[in-house]
Amino acid sequence: MFASASSLSGANITVNFLRALVIDKKIVLQGIADSSAIVEKAVVLAQKAYPDYKVESAISVVQDFKTYK
Repeated sequence: MFASASSLSGANITVNFLRALVIDKKIVLQGIADSSAIVEKAVVLAQKAYPDYKVESAISVVQDFKTYK
């Protein structure tokens, strides 16, 4: 199952093109962030929201990423 959103905003973090792959009791976060600190915060937020699931990150860290409209 996939959950998707264009961005995750909260606690002053943004993960662009966020997707969450959920298999059994495991959540894998996918997307693009501009620092590893943001990735760690996203994982912590997901763990708090879903304490019964194991949360892993496959979020790419890209410096100077810009979203274009």
